[in-house]
Amino acid sequence: MVLEINIPLDTPTILADKKRVIHVVKIMLDNAIKFSPEKSPLYLTIARGPDKVMVELLDFGIGMSPENLEKIFDAFYQIEDHLTRSHGGVGLGLAIAKRIIEAHSGLIWAESPGPGRGSRFTFSLPIR
Repeated sequence: MVLEINIPLDTPTILADKKRVIHVVKIMLDNAIKFSPEKSPLYLTIARGPDKVMVELLDFGIGMSPENLEKIFDAFYQIEDHLTRSHGGVGLGLAIAKRIIEAHSGLIWAESPGPGRGSRFTFSLPIR
């Protein structure tokens, strides 16, 4: 797996629990690695918005259908597919990530152009 990281030098400081935010990034990375081909690249980018910092992880893995995008942050939800079930887990990682980000007054969401076409996971946290 190749991970490319882009963090601009002028990224502002946010007021957040560092360990919890790192845990969210780890959950996102673990999922991307789990559901992507072995030598597929991953892109982690941090960007500044007018009043928030956005963290985005782009992968080229199994992707998701629109109906799954709405549910993947629910506790115990797993995509009903042999590809996801064979990788284990109980479906708590993204639910935990959502709770952590929302506790920091942020948002988290996922996008995918469809099955087999990768995913983009993003969270935003306010600049304080």
